[in-house]
Amino acid sequence: MENLGSSRGLSTSDLNHASSKSSDIDELRSGMNNLELQLAKSKEEKALILHQLEETADVLERTQKQIGDRDNVLHEKDRQIKDYEFRLEQLQRKSPHVNLDVLSFQAELKKRDDEIKELREIIKNKDKALESVSASYHLEYQRLRDADERIVQKTKTLENLQVKIKENESSIDNLYLSKRSEGTMMLEIEHFKADNARLMRLLKSTKEFKEFGEFAEASNGVRYLPQTNPTSHYDCVKAKITEECDDWIPLETARLANEFLTKYGNVGFKSHHMNRFLEDLNKAWRAREKCLMSIVRSKCMREVETLRRKLATRPSYSQVQSETEISRLKTDLKKAHSDLRGGRTTLY
Repeated sequence: MENLGSSRGLSTSDLNHASSKSSDIDELRSGMNNLELQLAKSKEEKALILHQLEETADVLERTQKQIGDRDNVLHEKDRQIKDYEFRLEQLQRKSPHVNLDVLSFQAELKKRDDEIKELREIIKNKDKALESVSASYHLEYQRLRDADERIVQKTKTLENLQVKIKENESSIDNLYLSKRSEGTMMLEIEHFKADNARLMRLLKSTKEFKEFGEFAEASNGVRYLPQTNPTSHYDCVKAKITEECDDWIPLETARLANEFLTKYGNVGFKSHHMNRFLEDLNKAWRAREKCLMSIVRSKCMREVETLRRKLATRPSYSQVQSETEISRLKTDLKKAHSDLRGGRTTLY
C-alpha cells in the first residue's frame, strides 16, 4: 500500500524529467542549427579569403616578375655604362680630337643615368607596393587560419551536440518504456489495494478476526513483520488473534523507520536525530491508540444504546414480581377449582 504513493511520486518526477529532457533537446537542436548557419557562413568567408589570396598571389607574382625584368634591365644598363666608360677612357687616351664624340657620349651617358634613376625609383615604388601586398597576404592568411580553427571548433561542438541529442533521445525512449511498465504496475497496485481493502472488511465481519480488523483500521494500514524463527503451519493456525497482532505494525511506523535508515544508515546519526525519530514514532503510535480508543468508544456507545432500548421496552422489577405472583395465584385458583370439582364428584 505504501508503494502506491512512492510510485505516484516517481511518476510525477519522471514526467518533469521527461519534460526537461524535451526542452533540453529543443535547445540543443536550436543551438545546432545556429552552429550550422555559423559554419556555413565561415565556409563562405573562407572561400572569399581564398579567392582574395589567389588574386593577391597573382599580383605578387606579376610584381615579382616585373621587378626581375627591371633588375635585368638595370644590370644591362650598368653593363652598358661600364662599357661606355671603358670606351671613353680608351678614346681619351687615343686622341684629343674626339671631344665632340665624348660630349655626345657623356650626354648619352647622363641620359642613361637618368633612366637608371627613374627605373630605380620605379623599383622602389614596386618594392613598397610589394611590401603592402605581402602584408595584406599575411593578414589574409592569418584570417584564413583563424577561420579554419573556428570551423574545427564548431564542427567538434556540433558533433558533441549530436551525441547529446542521441543520448537524450535514448533516455526519453527508456523513460517512455519505463512509464508504460509503471502504468501497468500502478493498475496492479490499485487492484491489490482494492483486494486488500475487501479482504480486511471480510476479516472484520468474522467473529474470529473482528478484533484484528479493528486493529488494522485503527492503525490506518498495517505491515507484517516476518518472525526471526519461522513457526510451523500448525502454530500459525493455532495462534491467537492477540498474538497475531504482535506481528503487525502501523504502516506509518514502518515508513518512518525506512526513512531513518535511508537517511542515516550509512553516514551515522546523533542523539538528536534519534530523539526526533522516537518522537515521530510516538506520534504514530499515539495516533493509532487514539483511533483505536475512538473505535472502542463508538462500539461501547452502540452497545449502551442497544441496552437502553432493551431496558426501555422491558417491565420493571416490581411489575415482574406482580406478574409472577398473579401467575402463581392463577395456578392455585385453577388447582382449587380442580380440587373442588373432584370433591363434588365424590359426594355424589
